[in-house]
Amino acid sequence: MPDLIITGVPRSGTTLAAAMIDQAPDALCLSEPDNHVELMTSATDAEDFVARLGREFDAIRRTVLSGGSVLDRRRADGAPVTNYFADPGPDGRRETAFAIRAVARPGLPPDFVLGVKHNALYAAVLPEIIRSARFRIIAVVRDPVALLLSCRSLDLPISRGRLPAGERFWPELAALGQAEFGLLEKQARIVDLLFSRFAQFSHQIDVIPYEEFVADPGRLLTAAGVQPLVSSGIARRMPASNYGNEENATLTEQIRQLMAAGQLPGIARYYPHYGGDA
Repeated sequence: MPDLIITGVPRSGTTLAAAMIDQAPDALCLSEPDNHVELMTSATDAEDFVARLGREFDAIRRTVLSGGSVLDRRRADGAPVTNYFADPGPDGRRETAFAIRAVARPGLPPDFVLGVKHNALYAAVLPEIIRSARFRIIAVVRDPVALLLSCRSLDLPISRGRLPAGERFWPELAALGQAEFGLLEKQARIVDLLFSRFAQFSHQIDVIPYEEFVADPGRLLTAAGVQPLVSSGIARRMPASNYGNEENATLTEQIRQLMAAGQLPGIARYYPHYGGDA
């Protein structure tokens, strides 16, 4: 059955990836259903959580094919959200750019691609998801400086050095959240922990850089198993980012120093230029 898991680090582009897949004519891709967190908290262990997740996918598929609706984070016009946060207002605040809305998708074939995106929640149980052998899996990576600068501009758990959604079933992530590193280093190490996990299983999942699928969605859509629209223009809906040069330089130097010390193997795998003078 063509069920699809999308995971990554917050602000890596997973919301945009899910939106691009959702625009395909034979797909429905949901963005962080709240009840999947509830499935995690009520599960006895990681295997039980993944089993519950599979049953939830089955329930969503039955609901959609019977003409019912499911809840998702959507824009006012019902289109998929490409970014949870709008551009900064005059006061510098960035409001959420979605609401929870009922989504129906009449006319989908029985074998439509059903995707769901969650970041740390799914990354934490990635080995168990792979062992279930029922999901396609896409993991999104992004340039760590751009990713972390985006995180630091918002009030998110990773902005405070945590990814609580993944901590119950991933002891290393939980320990890192409690570690006595400085905030910048802790954030870089969190990104590296996820990147390293994606690299570990890269022969069983599709690891796709944000920079690549924004430039050319083809690989993303092929990995998802969907047929793209001729042109949706959806990749151009991401708000522009404006970061201070000083903060950028500080974070870049922090990552380069940690990488030179051999501390960030996951980031080195996907963004090796931080290990040199580039």
